[in-house]
Amino acid sequence: QFFRDHHLTPIRGVSAPQHSTPYPLNLTKSRFFIPAQPDIFSLYGIKNIGKSLSQWQNEFHIIYNLLGDEKRRRFPTNFVQFLGYNIYNAKKYTKSIMHKKYNLATAHENYANKIPEYIKSYVNKEVRKRLSDSEIAEPIGGDSIMYTHNTFPAFSQKYHTPMWKVPAIGFIEEEDRNSVNGSKTGLLDTKKSYELFANELILRINKVTNNGQ
Repeated sequence: QFFRDHHLTPIRGVSAPQHSTPYPLNLTKSRFFIPAQPDIFSLYGIKNIGKSLSQWQNEFHIIYNLLGDEKRRRFPTNFVQFLGYNIYNAKKYTKSIMHKKYNLATAHENYANKIPEYIKSYVNKEVRKRLSDSEIAEPIGGDSIMYTHNTFPAFSQKYHTPMWKVPAIGFIEEEDRNSVNGSKTGLLDTKKSYELFANELILRINKVTNNGQ
């Protein structure tokens, strides 16, 4: 409901080669963000999303210019707007090292650092005009949900509840009890992480919406 209320669209499956086509958008109302994994397929996905948005924007302007004055007044003038990206399911580098920005495994760190460059290169300025360069340079929520949760999402999917609520549900199957009990602290901590991410996402939504008025 939150996504519908804010006309918000995540671009889903950007890391998978078979999902190189963007998820459908309402081009006059949507704000969108890109959940990305730090891999080459996310870079391909960003490139493809940017190309498709440019094509759709050109078609949008052609249709607008063909309309008569009366219909133009009823036709929205704002195109879809970019909110940013976040990085998820990344492998954290467990040894202490200071020169890495995100403290990721080397391969993941390399791809994560390329994401802002690809956004600037392939996502049209008109689509990202309400964000500063510094906002584009950083993932939404920072590293709050960046690192892999290992098997936590599997528990969430199996028991149809958020990860942080899994330890409190009434029935845990015997085969899962030891894993859930041993991971209780980690599962509970995911709530704070997702609250941090959600709060920053809301700030982005409000900024993009207000700047468009």
